[in-house]
Amino acid sequence: MIKSNLKIKPFIIKMECQFCEKIISTKGNLNYHQKTSKTCLKIQQKKSERDIEIDLTNCDYCNKSFSTQNFRKHSCKNKIIFETKKEKDLEFQKILKEKDLEFQKILEKKDLEFQKILKEKELEFQRILEKKDLEIQKLQTEIKLKDEIYKDEHKTIRKLALQPKTTTTNNNTNNIVGSFNMNDTEKIKNIIQNEFSIDDIIEGQKGLAKFAVNKILKDEQGNLCYICTDPSRKIFKYKNIDGKVVKDVDSQKLTNAFIDSEIKNITNCKTMTYWTKDDGSQDSEKFSCMSLPASEIMNLKFDNSSFRDQLVVLTSS
Repeated sequence: MIKSNLKIKPFIIKMECQFCEKIISTKGNLNYHQKTSKTCLKIQQKKSERDIEIDLTNCDYCNKSFSTQNFRKHSCKNKIIFETKKEKDLEFQKILKEKDLEFQKILEKKDLEFQKILKEKELEFQRILEKKDLEIQKLQTEIKLKDEIYKDEHKTIRKLALQPKTTTTNNNTNNIVGSFNMNDTEKIKNIIQNEFSIDDIIEGQKGLAKFAVNKILKDEQGNLCYICTDPSRKIFKYKNIDGKVVKDVDSQKLTNAFIDSEIKNITNCKTMTYWTKDDGSQDSEKFSCMSLPASEIMNLKFDNSSFRDQLVVLTSS
């Protein structure tokens, strides 16, 4: 094995003194140099206080100054206290914000509930007002119809009072020209179905009496086939298809003929169609105008007084 005579020198890291800029071989020698070299110490003494202050770092929490190296090692109690307090404050603010949001949600929920209750009460109050308004309109219509009936009855009584007392039943009977088939309910029903209108219904039983005289109780020549021969006792007479004179007290036979001809159902259908809107809802104004006169016609079976009294006026000879 060949041996080499070359000697390997160790690698040395040289350092420069930061004060006098002298090159020193090791860190230990550098520290010794800076503490013992008179030249270096003089340079160190000449370093101004201002430069020293600039090299120092001030702690924001305890207001003490440290070199950069010592500041890194500095553990300030005031900083720990401050950061702990700051952390607690942040946690408290977070809790406070959460409670505020929770309270806000509760307020919004209660406000919605209150608005809902208020709206329900307003709708309920509105329905009560509408109901009362309909009742008032119905009462006004009823009063108006009653006034008209009383006026007609007054005219009838006045007319009867002015009639000659010598008028006889035979003379009244002679005024009956045509005949009338009271039992032909199918014919009467067809006439009612096709020609009985809202304009007739709106006058109640009075309108029904006018319709009967104009559309049913006259023959083809326009002669009245049904007359009142005794207005005071509400006695009517007509000739049947056999030519026999038949008495109808209180117009009961004619009333029954209308009932058998389904005047109630026809009136109900026509009025329902009249006050029902295209969307299926009810027109309250039309309903309030038509409900009372329509019910008066549909109750003909139980009370035909208005129908009978109007016939007295229209058919008295």
